[in-house]
Amino acid sequence: MRTPSKASNKVWKEKAVLRGKQLNRAKQELKRQKLKATKWRSAYYELKKAQSVRPVRNYSYPLELIWISILMHINFNVSLRGVSQSVVKLGELYGLSLPKLSHMSVRNWCLKFGLYCLNQPLAKGKYVLISDESIEIGRERLALLYVVPIEVYSPIEPLTMEDVKVLDLGVQPSWSSAQLAQKIKHKVKAYDLEIVYGISDNCS
Repeated sequence: MRTPSKASNKVWKEKAVLRGKQLNRAKQELKRQKLKATKWRSAYYELKKAQSVRPVRNYSYPLELIWISILMHINFNVSLRGVSQSVVKLGELYGLSLPKLSHMSVRNWCLKFGLYCLNQPLAKGKYVLISDESIEIGRERLALLYVVPIEVYSPIEPLTMEDVKVLDLGVQPSWSSAQLAQKIKHKVKAYDLEIVYGISDNCS
């Protein structure tokens, strides 16, 4: 027969073990809840960041809508007026109260983006030159000089827009071979390019 002290010690130990297990389960649950809270907090801030728009200095429209406008007109061939009307509706989805967007503003954004792309330096390497003088603007002719990295050349696949880089362009009443050669030499020297061969449409 057990003494009262031994019996009470056994009960106390059993309660202590049970309490320890309960505390351990509570700690594990608390840890899971903290991890879940951290996950949801991160998701909330990511969503909030995705829904926010970045203002552009001296512009009424945020960067995201300006970029969407350029993308719609250049890549998807949406008319300038179609873009201007669509962007205002897109602004409403962001909860933005935006002024009426002129189609000329969209045109200016596209032109500025084109100038930005034109001023980007080309990577050093070997290229194929394409000279095009087929476009007339009023009484003047547009000379376009493209280059294609030799590594993307394929004899059986057509070129895509991503393959072609603009080397230079210019507009004047006419172009001589010497003038075009000078433009090519200037850009080739500036970017340290190697022209493997050239293609033209019987222009100067």
